[in-house]
Amino acid sequence: MFELATDIAKCTLITGDGESADVVAFLFDDREWHVDYLIVDTEEWLTGRNVLLSTEIVGTPNIGEKVIRTDLRKSRIEDAPSVDLSKPISERELADLHRYYEWSTFRPGILPDEPSTVPGTAMPDSITTQYVITDESRGEEHRAPVPERHLRNTSEVHGYSIQLEDEMLGRVADFLVDTADWNVMYLIADVGNWKEGTEYVVPTIWIESIDYLEQKIRVGVKRAQFEEAPKFDRGGEFTREEELRFYEHFDLPGYW
Repeated sequence: MFELATDIAKCTLITGDGESADVVAFLFDDREWHVDYLIVDTEEWLTGRNVLLSTEIVGTPNIGEKVIRTDLRKSRIEDAPSVDLSKPISERELADLHRYYEWSTFRPGILPDEPSTVPGTAMPDSITTQYVITDESRGEEHRAPVPERHLRNTSEVHGYSIQLEDEMLGRVADFLVDTADWNVMYLIADVGNWKEGTEYVVPTIWIESIDYLEQKIRVGVKRAQFEEAPKFDRGGEFTREEELRFYEHFDLPGYW
């Protein structure tokens, strides 16, 4: 099922022992377009800090009830290694988290190619291209390869311009997430610059590049192709039928 990222961010995380905390944002892989982590605000807890939770250990968001459930207990989350989300995240911090929770999906090389100053964005501990991660249980060291992917905060990309082959389409207003596997399938483009009150979906598989300095996302289609494209309706459910209409308009085979 597809859900808007803004709706998921309105959910409350419910722990295994019934405690609650607010989901405030996400960190996603900007090459695979997958939500890897939730950012959870534990302000009402004694620790009072934002924490990262891998999407592999939370349930499917229930948008109707505005909840996301996890089997983790509050104390387990409180005792986790701290990650300072007010500054760029280091790979070492992520590695420590994965060891603590025994998460299975951590892959070295989750860092940007260049250092970033955007809070909540992964970056290296130094300017070197390799990082040593020690497996304390076995006394081994693993040297990570050159970084291969990025983590980005959804709030960082919100508002970026979407540049087509010939001209600007609009700006990123939201994201459509497949909550079955946490893949970001579509950007929601606000095209009020040329069609007031109109939004379109833009498949993330069309994205050719993202320029974080210019805050621009480049997509390899022309704006004329969107002239008669199906509009995105925030008031309705984005179903497979809606996807089919969109793909038929662009004469594309379905990914499904």
